Amino acid sequence: MDPVQKLLIAKAIEERLLDYWREVDENGGRQAGAFWTEDAVWEAPARAFKGRAEIQNFFDWRLTRGDRLAFHMVANLKTVVESETRASSTWYLVLYAADGKPIQPSNAPAQIAAIDDRWSRSGDGPWLCQHRKFKVLFESGAALAGPAAGQKS
Repeated sequence: MDPVQKLLIAKAIEERLLDYWREVDENGGRQAGAFWTEDAVWEAPARAFKGRAEIQNFFDWRLTRGDRLAFHMVANLKTVVESETRASSTWYLVLYAADGKPIQPSNAPAQIAAIDDRWSRSGDGPWLCQHRKFKVLFESGAALAGPAAGQKS
């Protein structure tokens, strides 16, 4: 594959990833499911979500909890383009989050995690995350938004 094409794909995936977290942080994830494949798997720290619908259900549930202030920062993104329809990326998530409205006290990040993603694209459609796996590296002890394994979202 042409090196310029690889760069364009890597940039498109970077933009898609940033748009996803902006959707989550600024819109509560109301449209988060649109960034995942139908058969996506999200291996979150406390549990796994299987399928676009289950992922969207998590964000819908999270909205019912009340005000949530979150800032997901993407750092050290590296994308490997496998083909015109497949890619993988690794990056670090730095999460500041708290229940409530701004302004919240500033402490250590709620979580820092290493992330592995697999991406796919069909035709001229957008790049979609097919698989995301979190490996938590640091936690501050702050309350995270997700239900524990076995709890309903």
